[in-house]
Amino acid sequence: MKAAIVLLVCFTSVLASYAPKRTYGGAYQVCRYNRKVYKVGQSFPAKDGCNTCTCGSNGRVRCTLKACIKVCKYNNKVYKVGKRFRAKDGCNKCRCRPGGRVTCTKRKCGCKYNGKMYKVGQKFRSKDKCNTCRCRTNGRVTCTRKQCVKGCKYNGKMYKVGQKFRSKDKCNTCRCRTYGRVTCTRKQCVKVCKYNKKVYKKGQTFKATDGCNKCRCGAGGRVSCTKRKCSKSAPKGRRVCYLRKVVGPCKARIPRYYYSKKAGCCVKFYYGGCRGNGNNFKTRTACERRCKGKRYYQ
Repeated sequence: MKAAIVLLVCFTSVLASYAPKRTYGGAYQVCRYNRKVYKVGQSFPAKDGCNTCTCGSNGRVRCTLKACIKVCKYNNKVYKVGKRFRAKDGCNKCRCRPGGRVTCTKRKCGCKYNGKMYKVGQKFRSKDKCNTCRCRTNGRVTCTRKQCVKGCKYNGKMYKVGQKFRSKDKCNTCRCRTYGRVTCTRKQCVKVCKYNKKVYKKGQTFKATDGCNKCRCGAGGRVSCTKRKCSKSAPKGRRVCYLRKVVGPCKARIPRYYYSKKAGCCVKFYYGGCRGNGNNFKTRTACERRCKGKRYYQ
């Protein structure tokens, strides 16, 4: 009997601790929940921050029982409820709310520098076009302070920023950039030269088509020749007769004669009109007189 009385007292005390309090007249006008007081009919967040509760007319609190999401997905990342993090713009701040909701501040972000607008985190050139700046939060701009080189040193020579010049291989092209940097093209260079239907190696020297000037095979297949004025008069004696036939680069077709050492006589050919040599005669007679040819092939 005593045990039953004790049990009844304990059970009644537990109910009393959660029972709503009555106001004057016995009616319920408020609810107590999570150490706060709410009016009858008032809605408020549940303890889990996800469900919603309502204060009933009987002074009891009723809450929804939906399964709540305990994480938030934002910008391909997962955050726990209550976690604070940076927004996509790198300026505003966000927070993971119950139910997977993300709320962010909405202040205007960005930096104005040298008359232009930049996003937070964006990098750009400083006014000196040498140092690098970055747009920070709150509109701040920070720049590097390194001492800038106003030119480039390459192969023992100085060049201005933006200036173009030949690379060491004399084939590719280089350019002087900011910070003293030099960038060059990387094309595969030709190591031979073609001249007058013949092939020469790089660095090789040879006679020009006029038989007077000298040429050289340079980098990139370029041929450079001396430009001295050559005597128009033919070499003395029979030396002129041993010069090879030269048509020349011009496109004329002028009938001429040259002495062929192989044939042992004067042979007709068509001269282009420029940059020929001494073995070039207007008539067969003039050719035979100089070179003593006895036969003639047309």
